[in-house]
Order: sequence, then C-alpha cells, then structure tokens
Amino acid sequence: MIHAPGGIRCPDCAQLRRPPMYELETGHYLRAGAVALLGAVAIGVASALLLPPSPVGGLLLFAIALLGGVAAATLLARAFDLVTNRKRGRALQLLASAAIVAAALLRLLVSGDLGLITQDAGGIVFAVIGALVAWNRLA
Repeated sequence: MIHAPGGIRCPDCAQLRRPPMYELETGHYLRAGAVALLGAVAIGVASALLLPPSPVGGLLLFAIALLGGVAAATLLARAFDLVTNRKRGRALQLLASAAIVAAALLRLLVSGDLGLITQDAGGIVFAVIGALVAWNRLA
C-alpha cells in the first residue's frame, strides 16, 4: 500500500509522478537557455552603464546594487516563466542563477575593469542577491 495525496492506494492505482510544472522537455531547456544568454548580455551591459564598478563602496552603492540585483533576477525569472509556460525546477534555478552571475562578470568586462573582480563590493552584492532571488522565484 502507498500513501498518496488522495488516501491509501495500491501500487498500481497510485501512479505517483512528478507534478506537471516540474516536467520539462528539451524545448523548454532550449528556450530557457536562449533567454538566459540574452538576459545575461542585456543585464550585464545595462548594469555596466547604470552601476559602474568601483573599489570604493558606500551605503547608496549597496542599496542600488541590492535593488538592481532583485530587479534583474525578477525580470529574468519572469522571462523564464513566459518562455517555459511557468515551469519550475532545479535546472531552471541553476540556469537563472548562472545567468545573473554571468551578467555580473560581463558588467566588469564591458566596463574594462576586470581587475576589480574581488574589490567591487557593489557587483558582488548584485550577483549574490540576484542569484538568490532568481533561485527563489523559480523554486
């Protein structure tokens, strides 16, 4: 006997499977990958223009980086929702978080200050908060 959401059933009648929102096909992965790539480029270039890398940080810089990370991750997760028909799962979480981190690295590359990778506190806050929000939105 198996304890199913509808009560106790025999193994043949239970037919336990994953919820449909976690069942992804190849097309979903391809569309999500394309959105992740385009999103990382767009977010990286926009954040390089709006939040230039700086080794000195202040409270305003941290606030802008925090809000920017939340906004970028929310936009990316919403784009994932649109192209995958609101699918969820670990693969999409990893893809979105990787896209946010790639956008933060692309931000440094576009601005020409790749040497500031460990000193840019605003970029680190942007990447960490963005990756966490993207992970949570696609859970």
